[in-house]
Amino acid sequence: QLSDCIDRHLIICKFVAVKAIFLLACWLLASSIITAQNKLDIYHDFLQSQFGSSYTDKADFHDSVFHYDFSKIWTVKELNHVPDYLNPIRPEPLGFIGENYQRLCMHFSEITKNAEKKYEVKGKSRVRDNICDFKGYFKILLARQFDTPYYPGEEYTIDPRKITQGVLVGNYKLLEDSTQNHAGIFRGSFVSSFFITPEGTIEYNVTELFSDNYINNQFTGTWQPYHSENERTANWGDYRIPQSGDLDMGAGMFSPSDEYLQYGWQTYRDAYLSGGRNKEAIRLEQTKWWKVR
Repeated sequence: QLSDCIDRHLIICKFVAVKAIFLLACWLLASSIITAQNKLDIYHDFLQSQFGSSYTDKADFHDSVFHYDFSKIWTVKELNHVPDYLNPIRPEPLGFIGENYQRLCMHFSEITKNAEKKYEVKGKSRVRDNICDFKGYFKILLARQFDTPYYPGEEYTIDPRKITQGVLVGNYKLLEDSTQNHAGIFRGSFVSSFFITPEGTIEYNVTELFSDNYINNQFTGTWQPYHSENERTANWGDYRIPQSGDLDMGAGMFSPSDEYLQYGWQTYRDAYLSGGRNKEAIRLEQTKWWKVR
């Protein structure tokens, strides 16, 4: 009887273990499906915000592009293939943190490829007068090709028929120096656009740089202070900020709403959007704050 009881117990344990493994496998499969869908959603949302329906989704690059070093997409200072009437200098990212859209400045000083799809990142963040060093990583989760149409007679920064255009989707984690004031962790997802020239080089995608809807390097996520569970929304990007609600009232370019000027946006308005282009505001906006000790 004792041996029968032990056998029944072992059978029950094996059944429970098999069921647990089955449920875990189902959960992991579901998670991977959701993750894949999220990546595609980010990819399509990014393209639709610029092109509407005027783009053609191609297919994943899979491993065919990961031998390239994409670090210049996030660090390039002067853009290539830009016509004379456009400014080739890539501006510093625009960003906000928290419910009041407090201005957030992010500067990437060094990005190094250390694996096929992973990049080591160093830089600094600034909120008001508080500056923190950070280190972390970008991890590419999706690289996908798309095409945009060519219309004879239209003006293009570069002929879309001669290049291969693509989008990177990934996640990031940036850890600020915990010994510095008001430090924490940035984490979230990013989406960036590039193209491959006929010569086989990677370039920051400027094909729509002239457009009012132009964006690139869009980062959406949160910032969480060390030793606290209170997360804040923290988003930034090139030329526009993703998911910025009623902060951005601009039609032709980013323009902060009057309601939020007190949260770090007044000098931006005075420098770039006021009729007289305030010289002192321009000086402040162009200060390389990440070099100030």
